[in-house]
Amino acid sequence: MEAVTKRPRLSEGVSIVDTRLSVHSLPLELLQRVVELLPLASVASCARACPEWRGVVWSLRVSLDLSAFAAIMTDELLRSVVHQCPALRRLSLKGCTRVTDKGFECLSQLTSLHRLKLNATWIANDGLTAVA
Repeated sequence: MEAVTKRPRLSEGVSIVDTRLSVHSLPLELLQRVVELLPLASVASCARACPEWRGVVWSLRVSLDLSAFAAIMTDELLRSVVHQCPALRRLSLKGCTRVTDKGFECLSQLTSLHRLKLNATWIANDGLTAVA
């Protein structure tokens, strides 16, 4: 038979301590490292937790591989990603054939972008010119 731990009552002198941390109380470097280590699905879950987290987790993301979402990636979705992740330095759009040159134009807003993978996309001269 398993022992059951009795939960202390407040009347027994146990105080409840608020252990919640504001996302802004953590060092930026720590937050950025945590966000980078999380799988994309976990980042999305964190972003849904509350408005404060939504703004922080996406804005800190510096590397993003969207090749797993190639089948659904569109111009509109790419614009949303660029808007939500302005600090991106590395981005993979490998296989994102539904993104047009018009969609690639928004990448020029990523001023910190250093590495861009466009393998197996339909980007043409106009799209490359806009990205450059």
